[in-house]
Amino acid sequence: MPSAAARNRFNDGSGTFSLLYFAPEPVTALLEAVALYGSYASGFVPGPPPASGWTVFRYQIAQSLQIVDFANPAVRSASNTTTQELTGDWIGYHHRALYSAALPPHLPRVMPGHSVAPTQRLASDLYSSTNAHGLMSPSAKAPTIANLALFFDRLPPSSLIHTGTATIVL
Repeated sequence: MPSAAARNRFNDGSGTFSLLYFAPEPVTALLEAVALYGSYASGFVPGPPPASGWTVFRYQIAQSLQIVDFANPAVRSASNTTTQELTGDWIGYHHRALYSAALPPHLPRVMPGHSVAPTQRLASDLYSSTNAHGLMSPSAKAPTIANLALFFDRLPPSSLIHTGTATIVL
């Protein structure tokens, strides 16, 4: 079950919405989960060892869903965002805000409200101003692939069909 409090690329953890993340194939899913390091061009090495093997869940989307496709350059342009912004460092915004208050007075501080990454703000705006079921975005780990993030509470019943699992031990 996705958590509304889990901080990730498109959710600041404020509890407003939960996301389900999908990759089009298992290797990208493992790269995104940091179960693998590397790239399609350079090869892969295992990421930090889990307590047990990684389980990849396979789903099929059974209904037509309204998805905003940020993998499309025209949609990115209309939304005033870029591939770099969508795939860049989102964790740093939170960390800089956490440690900013402890800095000596002569050093610059993070402005209030700037601990939310641009991708988190984008998803929050999408959730609050549309009825979209989710968004597509370029993968931060596989440059030619787009991932899907779905707003969990907006999914119609039976919109996802579980089609199997594969346990991968790295």
